[in-house]
Amino acid sequence: MANTTDVRAWLRELGEEPPLKGKLPQAAHARYEAAHRPAGPQLVPPLETEDDGGQADYDDGVDDSDFITADEPAPPADLPVPAAESRAEEQQPRRVATARRARRSFSERVWGGQGSKPKRPKKVHKRVSLRGMAEDFFLDAAWTFQGLPPVEKIMYLQAPYAGQAVEDTVRGTRADRWLQPAARADQKVKQLEGLTAAGWVILIMVRGRRDEAGNYDPATKLMFSGLRHALLAMSRSVPDFSFERQREKAEELRSASGDIDAMIAYLFEMPEPTEEQLMEMARMQAQRAADASS
Repeated sequence: MANTTDVRAWLRELGEEPPLKGKLPQAAHARYEAAHRPAGPQLVPPLETEDDGGQADYDDGVDDSDFITADEPAPPADLPVPAAESRAEEQQPRRVATARRARRSFSERVWGGQGSKPKRPKKVHKRVSLRGMAEDFFLDAAWTFQGLPPVEKIMYLQAPYAGQAVEDTVRGTRADRWLQPAARADQKVKQLEGLTAAGWVILIMVRGRRDEAGNYDPATKLMFSGLRHALLAMSRSVPDFSFERQREKAEELRSASGDIDAMIAYLFEMPEPTEEQLMEMARMQAQRAADASS
């Protein structure tokens, strides 16, 4: 706070006549402070010391009346009060997240390599017509009903019609997508069915049964149906397949097999020893036994 001398001098500069002695009004001090307030924080008046009987060491013309005490009224509220300088709270610098390294698979950790292999493009299959598969289904069903000639004949007649009807009805629908894998594998399935012919033959030989009249029982008839189906799959899977040519080849192999068996018998044929050879072998064995005992 400014001293009273400065306040009186400032009031005189303004044309006013302050009292020469005594306490100046608080308003005069407030006006002076407002006019001469520095930009920085206010200075606190010097504290009292114990020297000079407890009296403060002030400049000439300055006494306790020049300062605001707790008993005096506060300055007017409308006077501007300097805001205290605030210091922003310090914050730690934000950590920058680094890019995480991609995880390596077990095979990459063992055998080496970085990153995952690029995925192969999905294979697009060409659409296969469902006509052949549907027609084959009706033909196979006709084989099943050989004991019922009317049903067998009508299914043979309907096979081409069924193939075309299924193709026209199902093409482009959701069911077409479901049946495409079966249609693509239809030829392979036929080839695998042809390989089951030998199994059906063995099964008939082991499990086949006949009654006293020579007729096969129902289970054996079912086995023969499976054999017929396997032979049919063979004939339809191989181009220009002919059972007649296959029988001719079988006869040729059988003839060659007979010649080969005769050659094997010749190679391993051993003549029986004569009586003289047997006596000589016995004498040699006796001689070895005598030498060993002596």
